[in-house]
Amino acid sequence: MGTLVEVVALVMILEGILPMIAPNQWAKMMQSISLLSSNNIRLFGVILVVIGILILQFI
Repeated sequence: MGTLVEVVALVMILEGILPMIAPNQWAKMMQSISLLSSNNIRLFGVILVVIGILILQFI
């Protein structure tokens, strides 16, 4: 359970870096993403999950 909490904490840190150092650019990026279709966003999510699984398998 401790490892899961550490992983969630690391994700939160990584997710918070960009809005902390460049909030205006982050907001523009979020606006751009919101204009994408649901299918494109879903595809991007699938790609990220697959890449994450591959990294975990080969590390």
